[in-house]
Amino acid sequence: MEQLNKECNPEYVIDYKQLQLIIGILGVSLPFILIISNSLYHGVATEVQSSISSYYYSSVQHIYGGIIFTIAIFLFSYRGYFNNNEYVDDCPKFLCWINIPDSIAGNIACVFAILLVLFPTSNISNSSDIISRLHFIFAAGFFLTLIYFSLCLFTRSKPGIKSKQKVYRNRIYKVCAYIMFLCLIIIGLTKLPLFNKFPDLKSVLLKYEYVLWLE
Repeated sequence: MEQLNKECNPEYVIDYKQLQLIIGILGVSLPFILIISNSLYHGVATEVQSSISSYYYSSVQHIYGGIIFTIAIFLFSYRGYFNNNEYVDDCPKFLCWINIPDSIAGNIACVFAILLVLFPTSNISNSSDIISRLHFIFAAGFFLTLIYFSLCLFTRSKPGIKSKQKVYRNRIYKVCAYIMFLCLIIIGLTKLPLFNKFPDLKSVLLKYEYVLWLE
């Protein structure tokens, strides 16, 4: 019984808000960590890779994989609200039919995160092989799950009048979700053969490593 009480002690538990913060910080800082650590490893400023996934083939492969797996572990640990029936959804109407509990959504995102590392992108410009295609599918699934988190799960609140802080947080969650969805659409469009008909636009985007920053 003493051991059980110790395990249930809040001092030994990371709540869902702390997990949200940790996952957010790791996700936002990932490209900067990879760029800086790769340059520090070589002792000089190195060329920025074409995407975050391309760092799988760099000297900081272990950092790339380690951070992704860390995010996956925190997503697996995420349980959200203990009783979802006590909270009111604030997600867009077109997503109201989807009712995935926090814990299951976290597990789904965890699986996608692990798979996109186990199935890396191609290390050549031609990424039409099956492994690269699977990587793109898993990455898209991972980001779509995060978008669902931001739009439908993080915006939940108790019935009644919302505080100004909650209204403000929900706006930030929704803006982040729409930005992620827009970036995902842009990346998807640039992968289509039709994009090759615009060589000037393609060269400009490739010059600034658009995929890495959109990710």
